[in-house]
Amino acid sequence: MAIEVFALLNNIGESCGEDHIFTGRKQDFNNLSKWLAEQYERNKRKKNVLKLSDLFLDKSKTEEPYIRLNQKDSKEFHQALISLSENKRSAPLKRVVGILNESLWLY
Repeated sequence: MAIEVFALLNNIGESCGEDHIFTGRKQDFNNLSKWLAEQYERNKRKKNVLKLSDLFLDKSKTEEPYIRLNQKDSKEFHQALISLSENKRSAPLKRVVGILNESLWLY
């Protein structure tokens, strides 16, 4: 899985903590959608996770998949995948969580 994360940086190279743009292959976006839907099934109180799952699924059908998430949605996305990775044995999921742990600067 090759998800790329882009964020706005300030003049000294630190994240401004604003929007994040995620790009990747269509299959990667399908996998993210599937994982988010699975996490939603585990915790149905998090309605935003289902919305994010649908968003990733919709974007996976475009020619060049990319998604721009605001800081709140980026946090929700990251936290949902962390929670799922704690309960699910999946090497690709753990790699994505590792990428997000290093790439996202969420305060």
